[in-house]
Amino acid sequence: LLDQKPIGNNVLGELGMRILFTGWQDEQSAEKAAAGWRGDRYLVYAKGDALVWKSIWASRNDAEEFMDEVRRYAEKSFKIPANGFTRSADGESWETKSPRFIKLVRLPSGEVVFMNTATQEWTQALENKFLR
Repeated sequence: LLDQKPIGNNVLGELGMRILFTGWQDEQSAEKAAAGWRGDRYLVYAKGDALVWKSIWASRNDAEEFMDEVRRYAEKSFKIPANGFTRSADGESWETKSPRFIKLVRLPSGEVVFMNTATQEWTQALENKFLR
């Protein structure tokens, strides 16, 4: 799957994150979630069947606030029930498999990886490339 070239490859940036989150949350929550941003890059594959978005944060707390906001965004955007995400035992990731395969992972480096795919096959391909 990943032998395809991405159809989108860009940076959202701190301001872009604030704008994105303001569409779903109040301005203060959106600003707090984007604070501590140190860089990001997203790739979109196969007509939107897969998205991977990696971001870098100033602190563990900044990464956690971002993860919480992205999870709330996904819940509202994809109409995922409040208990639709499962948190890993170590607390470093969240995932859901309905209606899309969405996974958020905080890496030891302070980076956060967000994957949003149409199929389990895409999720596995992105995990193999970006989480290993």
